[in-house]
Amino acid sequence: MLLKAKLGGVQKFVRVSVPSLKEFLIAAFAKFGVPAVTEGVKVFDSSGTELDEDVFEDIITDPSTRVLTIKYETGLETSVAEVSPERFQLSSPHSSDSQDTVILSDSPLRKRQKLDAEAKQLVESILTSKPGGERIINEYNRTKSLVDETRRKMVNILVADMTEKNG
Repeated sequence: MLLKAKLGGVQKFVRVSVPSLKEFLIAAFAKFGVPAVTEGVKVFDSSGTELDEDVFEDIITDPSTRVLTIKYETGLETSVAEVSPERFQLSSPHSSDSQDTVILSDSPLRKRQKLDAEAKQLVESILTSKPGGERIINEYNRTKSLVDETRRKMVNILVADMTEKNG
């Protein structure tokens, strides 16, 4: 199923095989080339109404739903700020457009843990969408390590995905 997704000022088609909010977010973040997160993220339909998991499938089959907008919650306020998908580049402090600015006030350890979790989700989402990726994930889950041959396959899959997305 193809859906239109918007993140920041960029709009793209996203293909999902299972019509669920979590699968949509993982596929959309992979398509935009940003770390996949499902916490602290909200999705809105064309009218600006927030979508929840329980109504997601019904809403996306409605022809009036044209574009699903993904927005990050600011953890400091109840307002929502959009994030530009250009690899989380932060605006300059003199910028008047606060829509593209993300302020992170976590400790360095917490930031690192968050980035590690996001990177793990991104790698898993790429591997699950590519042929041979499931085998790599299964080997890692079973042994908590990878043999050299499997590690090479994983690197080749990830590099091919980066080349496909970024040239």
